[in-house]
Amino acid sequence: MWGSSVFLCYKKSVPASNAIAYKAGLIFRYPEEDYESFPLSECVPLFCLPMGATIECWDPQSKYPLPVFSTFVLTASSAEKVHVYGAAIQFYEPYSRELLTEKQLMQLGLLTPVERKMVSKSINSNKCICLLSHWPFFEAFRKFLMFIYKLSVSGPHPLPIEKYV
Repeated sequence: MWGSSVFLCYKKSVPASNAIAYKAGLIFRYPEEDYESFPLSECVPLFCLPMGATIECWDPQSKYPLPVFSTFVLTASSAEKVHVYGAAIQFYEPYSRELLTEKQLMQLGLLTPVERKMVSKSINSNKCICLLSHWPFFEAFRKFLMFIYKLSVSGPHPLPIEKYV
């Protein structure tokens, strides 16, 4: 066998019973339009949130999980030696109960089907911020992404976190 070894790494998890999973997608990006020399690949959201985007409900006493930093490399399908290095930080933030339908409330176990009684739990969704570059400065990217994350949890802000980037 010739060439380099290729490894595929993934994390298996048991689906949570009080969660709704969605295909990962893009909420906001900067720049808003592709540069001709640096187009945004459609697969980036899948690398940022490989297990998908979720809405989850937790007991009110539950602590938020720590943010998770990850890296990835995108390569062109052609013979070019162009790599795009990605660094991402995934975290949870509160999700408004008012944005959920009655069906979603029941899926999350927040609304009992018989009595239509509301259950008191916190609702959270996962989010990811990603940096893409032609250079693999992963440690600098990690520090910057942690700064943005800490800014977002430092208090109520008039703008959503993606607007600070």
